[in-house]
Amino acid sequence: GCRRSRFLDMDKPLLKPLPSVPFEYAEWIAERKVCSDYHMSVDNHYYSVPHQLVSEKVETRVSKYTIDLIYRGRRVASHPRSYVEGGTTTLGAHQPKAHRDYANLTPEKLIEWAEDVGESTLAAVKYQFESRPHALMGLSACASLQKLAKEYGDEKFEAACHRAKRIGSLSIKSIKSILKRRIVDFSEDQMPIQINLPFHQNVRGSDYYNTRSPL
Repeated sequence: GCRRSRFLDMDKPLLKPLPSVPFEYAEWIAERKVCSDYHMSVDNHYYSVPHQLVSEKVETRVSKYTIDLIYRGRRVASHPRSYVEGGTTTLGAHQPKAHRDYANLTPEKLIEWAEDVGESTLAAVKYQFESRPHALMGLSACASLQKLAKEYGDEKFEAACHRAKRIGSLSIKSIKSILKRRIVDFSEDQMPIQINLPFHQNVRGSDYYNTRSPL
């Protein structure tokens, strides 16, 4: 009839084992729309979700060590939490094939390539990284630049970047437009030269035509 015996007889058989994973405090971020880069921001770090979820809304569970992305009550991505501001955590399985194809690109490799092409190309590459919130988007943009350079050749591409830099518009759209419309800057040694004709009585200047009476 003692308390211990009642515990052993009545309570203990109903007890369940302790959870194998300790309780982890977490905060929830309400549903947000997945942007075209298929990454979600948590404290200025970007975590991937399956690219098929672009434009859909997902919830985010944030704990000390883990970031979980939830879509319609189902976890679609789980990442170790990173505290690197401006960084990205991306799973290859979340990427479309076109993005996986340039997964081996790095900012360093792209800078090296741009330096080989020319000063204006380098400025265009740097702009792609500086104008975007995280590196992955910059890689995608620079891959497009490399494609244009391959299509038109380094010389024309550098000239297009030079013009884009002069007009203050180094976007891919602007550079592509310049290339398609063949609007490039002449270098100084290619500028058309105006030849001054020697004076001769039979060579009439512009004043002659301005003052001549109509027939």
